[in-house]
Amino acid sequence: MLPIVAALVAAPRLAAAQSADAPPPLPALPPPSSAAPPVAPVASATASPSEPVPAASLPVAVAPPPPPPPPPPPPPAPPSPPNAGYHNGFFYLRDSSGAFRFYPQGRLHVDTYAPLGPGVSRLPAGSAMTPTIFLRRARLEFSAEFKKWQAVVMGELGPTSIDNTNARGSTLECVPDVAKGEKTCTPRTSALDAPSQRAAIVNGFVNYAAAPWLNVQAGQFRIPFSMEHRTGVNVLPFLDRSMAVRLVGPPTGRDLGAMVWGEGPKRYFHYALAVLTGDGADRTNVDARFDVVGRVVVRPFTDSRVAALKELQVGGSLRSGSRDGKLVGYDVSPMTTQGGYAYWRPTYRDGQQRLVHIIPSGMQVAYAGELYVPLGPYELAAELVGINQHTREAEDGFQLTGSSQRLGAMWGYGYYAHVGAWVIGGRDVLPKPGTMGPPHVDFSRTIRTPEHSLQLLARFEQVRVSYSGAERRGAPDAKTPDGDIAVDAVGLGANYFFTRHVRVTATYFYYRFPDSAPVASSAPGGPQQTPSQRALAPAQGLDKGVDDGARDAAHVLHELALRVAVQF
Repeated sequence: MLPIVAALVAAPRLAAAQSADAPPPLPALPPPSSAAPPVAPVASATASPSEPVPAASLPVAVAPPPPPPPPPPPPPAPPSPPNAGYHNGFFYLRDSSGAFRFYPQGRLHVDTYAPLGPGVSRLPAGSAMTPTIFLRRARLEFSAEFKKWQAVVMGELGPTSIDNTNARGSTLECVPDVAKGEKTCTPRTSALDAPSQRAAIVNGFVNYAAAPWLNVQAGQFRIPFSMEHRTGVNVLPFLDRSMAVRLVGPPTGRDLGAMVWGEGPKRYFHYALAVLTGDGADRTNVDARFDVVGRVVVRPFTDSRVAALKELQVGGSLRSGSRDGKLVGYDVSPMTTQGGYAYWRPTYRDGQQRLVHIIPSGMQVAYAGELYVPLGPYELAAELVGINQHTREAEDGFQLTGSSQRLGAMWGYGYYAHVGAWVIGGRDVLPKPGTMGPPHVDFSRTIRTPEHSLQLLARFEQVRVSYSGAERRGAPDAKTPDGDIAVDAVGLGANYFFTRHVRVTATYFYYRFPDSAPVASSAPGGPQQTPSQRALAPAQGLDKGVDDGARDAAHVLHELALRVAVQF
């Protein structure tokens, strides 16, 4: 018992001695900020069950904030156009990037022509005044586009000409005699009605599109003169352009040179300015002189809310140049109907029965004004064209010898006005008139056009031109065709489009040559051509005694034509 009590008494002394020898305790460190908050001590088992535990002493679980919603998925990219197909009127091939594009194009025009009128059926062989069916055009066209560069090549394969239709052509066959130093020549008649076909480049040019308002083009292309002249043949309302545009304004349809052209914002205006050789298609410059040709079109009501005014356009054209009388030997262009009948030719027989040519020489000026007004399903188009050009006359075979019988001039005007009505479909099946440029497909736009359209047309035309062979120098020959060339024409037409690529056109034209008369009278004292009218109706081409009544008094020609056209 005593040992136990001694141990209990010694224990506190041993503990105090140990604590005196130990180092002092380290200060307590605060808990880290990320540590969980202290938990309240759990009540002892001896606590009264009726005592409530304070709420602040209970552990609380804090929920994290919800994550932000994911961003919406990007819209799906528009599907890339196929590398080959058809869009907005063009067949195309392209690479995967779309930087290079190739457009195969072509057209085939099959025409039927029938001339009618007094004396027409009795004209001599070679007059080209018989009903016929022929290929008017058969063209292949290839266009390429690489970024801002474009190139167009169009070749003509179709029209076939007939040589020596009047059996008057001949060639000389010569046999030389070496001993005598002479040769004997005998005329030999050329082959009769021999068909000949010649392929030719119609259009061939390169275009750089720096901007919609600035394009630079070089090569062979349509002259930028007048609205109809700059409207493609696939878009023309009739089978050919009016007499005023074809005959009075530009001397040739196409020419070689360079052109700057473009359109303003929203098509408010269009302009073209060209420097050309002036000598026509497929003919290099023969006299080191150039023509300057320009055209400006304004559409002042593009933003108008009135539909009839949005596409209204007015414009003007000017052509200026000159020809060297010693170096230019080709004739002035003849004047023809749409069917090809020539009512005025740039050659004649003088008082000595020599063949004389009328040749451009000196100043060449032409001007034009245009108007196009669409009124819902109707449209009105009109143009006025004027000329003032100098000429010279030279005997056949001496055109380039520097010898000219006389120096003359030709001046005057021509105009047309036509109205059209779309009774089925609408003009959306066709591009706008007066616009002509390299093919280009905009895949961001889709043009929906009706598959069936019918247009009815009516047109009135006049030509009033005067010629004076010795206006500037010399004296006229007794046979010089000085005087006026006057023609009136009324045309009716209908165009039916199965699609924009298949078209059937039917036309009727009535031509009147007021007061026309034969060059030589049928009988003494009978009607004979005078300076008041130098145009000839077909009946004036009859030989004497065949039908003198028509030869003296017929002043008209009727032309019926039908075309089936496939174009793409």
